[in-house]
Amino acid sequence: MLTFKNDGDSNCVTDGAQLVTVVASQRKKLGLSQGQLARKVGCAQAQICKFETGQVLALNPVVGKVLRILGLEVVVVPVHMVGRVNRLIQAAGKTARNAGNNKLE
Repeated sequence: MLTFKNDGDSNCVTDGAQLVTVVASQRKKLGLSQGQLARKVGCAQAQICKFETGQVLALNPVVGKVLRILGLEVVVVPVHMVGRVNRLIQAAGKTARNAGNNKLE
């Protein structure tokens, strides 16, 4: 399982197809075109396109840069720890959201 963390939210990804969906979705959420993201990463737009369409396997150096620029992080955990890690991430996200709601104006 791969877990992608983004500002206290988590998306659990179990295969490469889901990974590219999460990355494309995050890029669009941030308002970046494939070309803009490619310039930030330092690669060709075609590489971003190939990754987002599943033509290139994830977890290479370019993909690591893409994830960091999009504010995502890969966490690989043993299968027997998946439930515990998910609960920890969810609890941390709730704590972060609650802290944000309790700020003094």
